[in-house]
Amino acid sequence: MRLFQLGLVLAWIVVTVVTVTAFRNSGLSASVDVFSADLAAGNWRTQFNSDLLVNMALVGLWAAWRERFSTRGIVAGLCCTFGGSLFSFAYIFVLTLTSGGDARQLLLGRQA
Repeated sequence: MRLFQLGLVLAWIVVTVVTVTAFRNSGLSASVDVFSADLAAGNWRTQFNSDLLVNMALVGLWAAWRERFSTRGIVAGLCCTFGGSLFSFAYIFVLTLTSGGDARQLLLGRQA
């Protein structure tokens, strides 16, 4: 579990650095404009962004489901969906700590 936690932390740091750099260079509103334009373009960026969007929605649905769609689960799900890896990696890292290293508890949460 420690190696997994280390991977989450390193991935979160990389995504954070890239996000801060993009924010400084282009601003927050550019993210929506670029993402929307790429989705409408009908090219490989469309494929990549739609794949990413579906993946983020699936992670968000999992987060809500593992909390039995409680208020906390719905909030976590929305944050995973719209916050992407910046939220999801931190959320999963916290789950690795609170689950005591039990993969079943980590994945299933209240469903276990």
